[in-house]
Amino acid sequence: MFNATFFTYDGVYSGSYGLKIASIKENSAVNETSYITPEIISAKPTQSKKFLFQGLKYSSMPTYAFSIMSEEPIPEPVQDEIMLWIDSRKGFKTLNIHQPDYEMYDYKCIFTITSIIYHSGQCVGYNLQATFDSAYQYGKPTTKTIVGNGTPQDIYLVNKSGNIDEYIYPNIEFMSSNGSISIVNMSDDITRAFSFDGLTPNSTYKVDNERKIIQGDGRNLLSKFSKKWLRLLRGRNHIKVTINGTLKITCPNYTKIKF
Repeated sequence: MFNATFFTYDGVYSGSYGLKIASIKENSAVNETSYITPEIISAKPTQSKKFLFQGLKYSSMPTYAFSIMSEEPIPEPVQDEIMLWIDSRKGFKTLNIHQPDYEMYDYKCIFTITSIIYHSGQCVGYNLQATFDSAYQYGKPTTKTIVGNGTPQDIYLVNKSGNIDEYIYPNIEFMSSNGSISIVNMSDDITRAFSFDGLTPNSTYKVDNERKIIQGDGRNLLSKFSKKWLRLLRGRNHIKVTINGTLKITCPNYTKIKF
């Protein structure tokens, strides 16, 4: 729960306008805030007495209500600047909340102004709704850089994300002198190799395993790929890497949004 605190949205510091997120603490020692709840998908065979779990689904984007306020009345020209900055932007922007419990996380959201707050006839703030791009807030990612000479080497990478039942798919950036690379997560499935062969030597390639995007020199890159996207289990992963060149693995750090 928030104390009155400054924030940064899309790179703009709210203190530039004297705006803070208003405190939502109440006098009671026990307070509640809404939490993001998925829909549980299941099926029940005709003769069965049990439902079978089939997955989880979020039917809508998570939302949260904020109030931002200034201690002084906001002049008309500044109101225009604030509304251009914060209201209904076209795309998710990064939100940073400058309070110790939240400072370590980034959020991706779109703000919409739901009402304007007046005091004695003068504008002093806004009520906002934040619509988030996912159910997660983003902590500092874990990165690992490897330099190889073509012989297999063992590395260990920690996936800090707070999701015990799902894989996390990292980003990969590499350059190989012979146009090939192989990565096997020994903690997952030793027969499942993320590998490329026949790429342009000494060219840089980037792979977003979560969105399944490959960037680099040349065409038909998917035909040179094993189509086994690299995935990580929660916690410590033992990974075997074979590359004659350099490799950087970036593992996202996802934690459920909570206020």
